[in-house]
Amino acid sequence: MNFSIYELIWLFFVYSFLGWIWETIVGAFKEKRFVNRGLISLPFCSLYGLAAVFITVFGSELRGIWLYIGSVIMIVAFRWLAGTVIERVYHESWWDYSKRRWHIGKYVSLPDSALWGFAAVGMMKWMNGF
Repeated sequence: MNFSIYELIWLFFVYSFLGWIWETIVGAFKEKRFVNRGLISLPFCSLYGLAAVFITVFGSELRGIWLYIGSVIMIVAFRWLAGTVIERVYHESWWDYSKRRWHIGKYVSLPDSALWGFAAVGMMKWMNGF
């Protein structure tokens, strides 16, 4: 499927904003106060936008169980790559799954990736149509 650059930019900003909402809610529950997890105090988490665009572009031809499996594989690869690059560039670790069961290094949790795979299928089937 072909996507225009404008569609991909739109998807990036929409999913970056939705990712910020998600991260803010999770952070608020953990910290018991408002936590802005945005990029430079803006309501965007760019990793969510990049992952959504990545999955949209490379998963657009997949259907059914193959969309789910492909999404999980892309999520695992994306999270590992993003975590590694962030650590090397910023000398920080923005997340760490090393204390969870079934983790791969410290940037990938297989159970979390399985859940994100369902979110990616929902994104591809229902959300991207808007």
